[in-house]
Amino acid sequence: MRNNLEDVITAIDLSRKTFARIRLNYVFAMAYNVALGDHVTTMGSWCMYGSILCKCSMLFFAS
Repeated sequence: MRNNLEDVITAIDLSRKTFARIRLNYVFAMAYNVALGDHVTTMGSWCMYGSILCKCSMLFFAS
């Protein structure tokens, strides 16, 4: 970086946009896992319980 205050503003703006994209991707990934996770992973009852535990832990750590 150069010694220019405009570069700092540009870096802050870029980081805000990057974190906004990360949040959006996280929301879509969580919605996909909630909506389709059971259909993909249920090969038996033990997989279903694992999927439920995974979703609960994801909600617990997301808050």
